Amino acid sequence: MKSKVLASLSVALLLIAGCGQKEEVVQNPVSEVSQVETGEQANEETAKKRLVEQGFEIEQLHTYRNEDVILFELKREGDVYYAMMDSNYEWMLQPTNEIKGIQYDPSFSQTEYDLVIYEGEHAPIIQDGLIALSVQDDRAREDEGLLWGYMNTKGEWVIKPQYRSVNQFSDGVAIVETIEEDRDDLQNSRTIAIDKEGNELFEISKHTEGQDSEEDSVYIDSFKNGYLKTSKGIYNKDGQLFAIDFILALNEVSDDFYKYYEVIGDQVVIILDNKIKVFSLQGELVREFPYPMSEDEFEEEAGELSSTNLKLYTPKALADSNQFMVKNKIVKLNGEVIFEGGNFLIQDDIIVSRSSSGEESAWNFYDLKGTPITDKNVVGIQLEEALYYNEPHWEEGNEYYKLISTKGEELIGEDRKISSVSRLGDRIVRARVTDPSTLDEIDVLINTETLEFIKEVDL
Repeated sequence: MKSKVLASLSVALLLIAGCGQKEEVVQNPVSEVSQVETGEQANEETAKKRLVEQGFEIEQLHTYRNEDVILFELKREGDVYYAMMDSNYEWMLQPTNEIKGIQYDPSFSQTEYDLVIYEGEHAPIIQDGLIALSVQDDRAREDEGLLWGYMNTKGEWVIKPQYRSVNQFSDGVAIVETIEEDRDDLQNSRTIAIDKEGNELFEISKHTEGQDSEEDSVYIDSFKNGYLKTSKGIYNKDGQLFAIDFILALNEVSDDFYKYYEVIGDQVVIILDNKIKVFSLQGELVREFPYPMSEDEFEEEAGELSSTNLKLYTPKALADSNQFMVKNKIVKLNGEVIFEGGNFLIQDDIIVSRSSSGEESAWNFYDLKGTPITDKNVVGIQLEEALYYNEPHWEEGNEYYKLISTKGEELIGEDRKISSVSRLGDRIVRARVTDPSTLDEIDVLINTETLEFIKEVDL
């Protein structure tokens, strides 16, 4: 979906809290944001009470593969609260209804291309260790009236809420929209890049040169792999703008076509005239080559290439190796095919491919040069369409799931009666077990490092 910088930079879904009675109102939000309670600040008696004893219901619970945090979305008496715990089940952020929204990204997973190249589809984003949250602005505004900032996984504001909208961090840079106070209606704003301390790095013009109407607004994508795509050109992290008018087709902004290219290193990859073309950032054509069709594709008489055959977005590990994805292949900038396969995914710096023979299927591992990894101790996990490389994994036993180490050792056996597991690669997993005393199924969290279980009702 197209988004105008003039209106908002947010590319995420905003989860707005319910409109029930609020316990507190944030005062002086720009300069003196009220401190959301952390575990240290919370009332000790309240901290000792379980969530259920405080009247909370768990609406959503999010865990993460590379972050030591559990993020809760709670509800009490129709009001929405947020909270955070670490993997030791200690509160980093006590339940609070001062937070009114969390930044989501609905487009991190590219399953429509038979690829899964990023974790956390439809989950709140934690990027560069920060999560974007909003609080209510007590000033009269004509928009949503939210102030956005960034909090770390310890429940501390790193950049206090002060922006009209924000974007995720990438390589330590984020694009945000300010609220300028030179007008009474607070509608004036600037589009700027900031670092992780909130320092302004550079400003992005909202309009094409010499124009100031809404129709001439500049469209933007997210900052990725060191570059920001906009409908007027490409910005690097230093704020240098490289115009893309050397590719006439990219001047079209309909259907987000302006961002249907990839910046790999310092070169632009795009599909034009049924060829893959590589340009320098200055607009010089470096090389062009036809799509490298496989024997099967020749037999199928593959049709013309289109811009959607270029897979967006390229994971950082690939971009750092001067590689990109087109159709079902990983290709180097010189046209050399590194890897091809029907269903594959990229996790960290590993290519994981699924091969099938009749009703049998197997997962295979490759490095980013396309070389098979044959280490017998390397294991994968296949459950609910998720797979992780060289990590403890869950296997189906005779009746229940069990956790197996990379050396084949049983870490958690069937005696724990685990009937389902979700979010498999996370340090904390959410599972359902059979209570041996009542034979009822109950929801638990499991720390896969300490192997500690805790009932959700005991949180």
